[in-house]
Amino acid sequence: MAIFDWDSSFETGLDVIDFQHKILFSRLVELEKAILKNESKNKINHILSDLISYSLYHIKTEEDFFLNFDYKEKENHEKEHQFCKDYIYYITKNFIKNDEKLNITEVLELKERIFEHIKFLDKEFVNELKEHLQ
Repeated sequence: MAIFDWDSSFETGLDVIDFQHKILFSRLVELEKAILKNESKNKINHILSDLISYSLYHIKTEEDFFLNFDYKEKENHEKEHQFCKDYIYYITKNFIKNDEKLNITEVLELKERIFEHIKFLDKEFVNELKEHLQ
């Protein structure tokens, strides 16, 4: 399993969004490393809690931008945000409730989903925002 480094393919061109994506990216990498190192349940729970908090903050930032223009994919983008939130809650709840190790497959699926979201949906959103601002 490869732990990816941030690279320019993730950049949207909007500094505030790119900065927040880098933080989300680092939280996901931190979670993956903690699982691979078989860290304590308490430490992994702390990372998950931080990931949830920051994800909510980031999603609010993006959705606040949606209010500033008539973003044609707003509904689909918001559905994808809701899916990511629900999925993070799901893996966290199962981890806490079942007193088992965090399912690495689920974490990798979440990571891939977020990476795809950044590379495609967020880039599309930022491009449309930039057109609106011109």
